[in-house]
Amino acid sequence: MSQDEEAADELKHYSRFVLPTREVFALHDRVYIKPPSAGGHEGPFIAQIVDIFSASEPGSEIWIRVKWYYQAADTKARDLPWIGESELFVTDHFDVCPAYRVIGQVIVIDGVDQFQNYQVNCVRHRLRKSLPEEELFAPVDISNVYYCRTTYDHRKGTVDTSALSLLCCDEPHNPDLLYIECDECRFWYHAKCVGIDSNEPLPDSYTCPNCSSKSSTIMIQ
Repeated sequence: MSQDEEAADELKHYSRFVLPTREVFALHDRVYIKPPSAGGHEGPFIAQIVDIFSASEPGSEIWIRVKWYYQAADTKARDLPWIGESELFVTDHFDVCPAYRVIGQVIVIDGVDQFQNYQVNCVRHRLRKSLPEEELFAPVDISNVYYCRTTYDHRKGTVDTSALSLLCCDEPHNPDLLYIECDECRFWYHAKCVGIDSNEPLPDSYTCPNCSSKSSTIMIQ
């Protein structure tokens, strides 16, 4: 048996741990992790817990192995216009840190459409509970809600866009921007790309330039 295998046998693994705050965290949870004080990173890191362990001796410190999510500011792709404020990237970057650095739960939703539906589903849940009006119409708190739709290679510094559908300007969907759907072709357009002022109300109906040109053309036989 190798030294690494012997060291692994000496570890005790867990399915969850409890912090002094009585918060419980489990395997596969997505969490905020407090960065080292000397790191200079603004705000907490975000990761998924993939292992919880300690040395076999009683009273040993609890450690976690995590898979990091990268935010736009952590990547070389930070200036791409289609990256949303709440977007995360899955990485193959793993690390180990003490469990006490976990400071809260995070919700990570797979896909932009599901992320946009999250707030709608929250309101539906409120309606089913027959909450008072002030609670029913209160803003939905999504400060700890993120979405993820692709991966980031932290070694190469590249984002995998191969599975992302492109919109009018050959850019993926950014849910932070205003879009409008063509009534004819059902294609979505950036309001800015088709000359619609984002500060003005969207029209009740819209036909894109391509469909407009088709409808104004008559075939002579």
